[in-house]
Amino acid sequence: MKSLRYIYPVFYALMATFVLVSCGNDGAGGGVVRDNTLKLTISTRALADELSKGGDDKFSSIALYIFNEEDDYCEYSEVQTGLDNEDTFTRSVSVSNKTKLIYAIANFDDIEKRFSGTITENTTRQELDELSVSTYVFDSDKILMVGSKRVPITSSYVSAEVPMQRLAARVD
Repeated sequence: MKSLRYIYPVFYALMATFVLVSCGNDGAGGGVVRDNTLKLTISTRALADELSKGGDDKFSSIALYIFNEEDDYCEYSEVQTGLDNEDTFTRSVSVSNKTKLIYAIANFDDIEKRFSGTITENTTRQELDELSVSTYVFDSDKILMVGSKRVPITSSYVSAEVPMQRLAARVD
């Protein structure tokens, strides 16, 4: 019975160590310190876009990627589907102080759209640079859009807008 008295403190000390070690990993790979905030606004159009018709300036899905410019490390990625025809999407993300390359893809989740690769949260920068659309059926309310922007992180709070461009033209 005396041996059990010593096992419990050792067991609790080991459990506390495991909890602290597992919570200490923020997914920032290589000890990246993320003490800056990047507020992103992804906009499908200007405030007064007279060329939009029938909701073709909205999006129902978005894939967002934030990479370090110098080493292509992905500090943040998000893939959202089932959005309610938004025209603006915002996120505040904790990032390191390295210059960021931001990529965004909207309206990618239709079955009529076929890509040369897959769009997931684990898609690399190289895969995004090489991504192409192989099949696309024009659907006026879900036009495929892409956007990218280089954002230097020059202070602890940086705000940036990523403008989206439609990948289809309409002849009225």
